[in-house]
Amino acid sequence: MIILLTFGSALWAQPGNAKGRAATFADEGRAAMLRKEYASAADHFRNARQSDPRNMTYLVEEAKAWFFAEDYDEVIDILQGPMRRKKGKWEAKLTAYRLYGGAFDMQEKYNAARKIFRKGLREYPRSGELYLDL
Repeated sequence: MIILLTFGSALWAQPGNAKGRAATFADEGRAAMLRKEYASAADHFRNARQSDPRNMTYLVEEAKAWFFAEDYDEVIDILQGPMRRKKGKWEAKLTAYRLYGGAFDMQEKYNAARKIFRKGLREYPRSGELYLDL
């Protein structure tokens, strides 16, 4: 029994299984979001992001958890750097623009919010959601 647990832990800790760990953390985060435990969800998504740092979806989901927790400074801190990159799944990046601009909007920094939404529209001109946010 002990050998099986040790072997299982060794497999879990291998670098090749990082995406599996990230998916598990993300599932736990989504479950916490459904329970409206937003800070806990953000922690799970942060762990997922650390396990799979190239996956922008986990970053956006962490930002979304902080947005629902009404911690807009945390949303801005999380998204500030990645929004400068050109790469990323378009659905995740589009949601990131909405969260990033929305965080500024909720802090009543309307000029900054408009600037973010316009930048998103330059990148995604057919996005109805960003037009509604503007």
